[in-house]
Amino acid sequence: DACTLRAAMVSATTGVASGTCERGDLLAADAPPGTPLPTNLIRLPPAALITLSEVHGPGISASALALPPILGTVVSIDGRGATIERAASLACDLDGVAESGEFGLFEVVGFSTVVAQASTLVLADLTLRNGCADDSTSSGGGAVRVVQFAPGDRTRFDLHHVRLVGNRARGPGGAISVSPTSAPGSAALAIRHSVLEANESRASGGGA
Repeated sequence: DACTLRAAMVSATTGVASGTCERGDLLAADAPPGTPLPTNLIRLPPAALITLSEVHGPGISASALALPPILGTVVSIDGRGATIERAASLACDLDGVAESGEFGLFEVVGFSTVVAQASTLVLADLTLRNGCADDSTSSGGGAVRVVQFAPGDRTRFDLHHVRLVGNRARGPGGAISVSPTSAPGSAALAIRHSVLEANESRASGGGA
């Protein structure tokens, strides 16, 4: 079987092989076996369309996610023009009730009482589309949610040549939500040469 994005993310976030994916495995068919990669770098097939129609499970913040949360590690995804989307056939009514087809795409979690290392997600040359954050906690970030729970938590989220399109959330940030605690911590967000388009939030904080 092919190494799917979800399996590659499980491998990258846990350090354990998942399905046919080794840690840091390539998803691209043009990479020969044994090609060395930086730890936790996932390269998608050029111009691939990756449609997610099922929930992976709850994130650490309890909101539903398509992919496993990133905690205490660095994950980089080189999209090579690919698109990651929640299936367009799934509803997103933003009524505060989490339904089976409503889920965000990524979550980056700082939780220093559990893992001391910073949590980092780097995305490049990629489109994230149609994420949906809808539950009773009013969570934000239909595409990417960055969450910190305690003093000293450290998170980083970098986007390079990324398009975030048509993502929705009941809480702040239709596409991206960064929610540091009020206590001292470090939540870094860098957006370079990227586009945010037609994202929607039902709360304060803006559609972006």
